Amino acid sequence: MIAWNLYTQYGDVNVLEEHYGALCKWVDYLKEHSENGLRSGETGYGDHFSVESTPKGLTDTAWSAHSANLLSKISTILGKEQEAVHYSQLFEQFRDAWLKEYVSEDGVIECYSQTAYALGLEFHLFSEDLRQTAAECLLNNVTCNQYEFHAGYAGLSYLLPALSEAGYSDAAYEILCNTGERSLLYSVTQGATTTPEYLSAYREADGELILDGSLNHYAYGAPAEWLYTHVLGIQSDEEHPGFKHFYIRPEVTKKWAYARGSYESMYGRIEVSWEQKEAGEGYVYHLMIPANTTATVELAGMERMELGSGTYEFETEN
Repeated sequence: MIAWNLYTQYGDVNVLEEHYGALCKWVDYLKEHSENGLRSGETGYGDHFSVESTPKGLTDTAWSAHSANLLSKISTILGKEQEAVHYSQLFEQFRDAWLKEYVSEDGVIECYSQTAYALGLEFHLFSEDLRQTAAECLLNNVTCNQYEFHAGYAGLSYLLPALSEAGYSDAAYEILCNTGERSLLYSVTQGATTTPEYLSAYREADGELILDGSLNHYAYGAPAEWLYTHVLGIQSDEEHPGFKHFYIRPEVTKKWAYARGSYESMYGRIEVSWEQKEAGEGYVYHLMIPANTTATVELAGMERMELGSGTYEFETEN
């Protein structure tokens, strides 16, 4: 994951070449310690700090499939076609074992957890005919749980993107804006200035401050990536890594009057902002695309655009 993310963000193929041997050893280890593609989940933390019961074997097998899929892509980039085919087949073996063990014919997962569905959707484990059912099950989970954040460490990075990419960005916003005890913002409401190890590690009860676990722990900060990739809509293009070409696909909401932010790419700053017009009659967008780059821009209510470097303003009507 780290090597792949570094490559897509910075376009440095050397990081893939340098660590390729270790990556292969790890994925080979996952295969050797599985039974027909199914990981037992006997060791490890599983969906650490989740309030839902997701089988460790489910998360382990899902992550094994994702690792094999990424390694197949990396092999292709490095010109290792035989290895690319091998790890693609291994991805299919892990995926098929995951589906057979945990997913019913109608797309329902018995544990019905946020992490189970988020991983299945984001790691492309569901077949096309089951994806919509899986997305609806995920939406049903979060709405029935009043938009509480139940995913643990295995799935917390993928819950909000899974909802957004299934067309349920409003639900993702509801989760982000929740301030209850099982929410990403709960520690903020309690006065925390860092991200704790788990959601209620920093809280006040009966007039006393209760501290537990690490109070400066990155894990629950990971969903902040969604603010960049979906609220602002700045997304890398793995076919043109390092943001030589990228996407701008902001997901607006009536819940917020505006959003603005930027990302410092290798080529310079990428800026995106959107703001509701008066009376909520549409949106005003401001974009900045750095020199020597291009962007595919998708704004609600407008046709898809291919833009070069420069600053742009667009207005849309509802």
